[in-house]
Amino acid sequence: MAKSSVGKHMACKPTLDGTADVIAGYRAFHVQEGKYTALALDAMPDAVATWYRLLSLFDRALRREHESPSTELDDQHRVWEIRLRLVSTSAATAKLALDATLAGYYSQAYALLRHLLETWQQMVYVRVNPSEAKRWWSPDGILPASVPSTNKITNGLTAFGKTDRELGHNAAQVVIMIKEFHKGAHPSGLIVSQTNAGKAGFAQLGANFDRRFLANVMSKGTAAMALLLQEYARTSSVDTAWREEFAKILQSRTRWHEPEASAAI
Repeated sequence: MAKSSVGKHMACKPTLDGTADVIAGYRAFHVQEGKYTALALDAMPDAVATWYRLLSLFDRALRREHESPSTELDDQHRVWEIRLRLVSTSAATAKLALDATLAGYYSQAYALLRHLLETWQQMVYVRVNPSEAKRWWSPDGILPASVPSTNKITNGLTAFGKTDRELGHNAAQVVIMIKEFHKGAHPSGLIVSQTNAGKAGFAQLGANFDRRFLANVMSKGTAAMALLLQEYARTSSVDTAWREEFAKILQSRTRWHEPEASAAI
């Protein structure tokens, strides 16, 4: 277990120069987010460190030149490009999901995690159905792209998973998590819990802290990121150091995840 969770590195965002009454609402939310972020860092420092390290792997992988496997504008190139674009978007989503989670916006974080998992589904779908990749672009620059529906993608992965045990297992688990996150992202019991002030007759405005929700998001969010990074490694070559770091991160995740999972039973 890490001894210190709050380090010297601070990430502060600029705001407009305005009078106190103009920025009062934003400042109130911002200060509250900082309060609950500190609580989350103290509660699960090892989990947060895992998320940080996974984000660093995304950063190392994507901030470089990538070379298409094909010199033609064919299905092979389209698959490569759409998968690279999808994983690039997922890296930003993963960062936003962590920010929302640490601040105590669990329902909002669920929506972002659903986005991560649906991105993984699309990445895998075009890998196993390369002829479909062209549907992610407008056919003539005027008509909109005709991306397959969520149901078609999900059903396609289920069908393909019958001949690929690992993919089938991962696809089934992803569907389960998407259903959970879809429910939590909408006005639901999670919203009621998130606004619990711990005092009868009062409701919490803005961020909050609930270790159960924090642990759930940290567990499933890091799993989603790992799936996406595995798909990235199928898209572009990665060096030995990258693969070794990825393996070490998964080992570190196991050390904090197993006790958390046991405590939740």
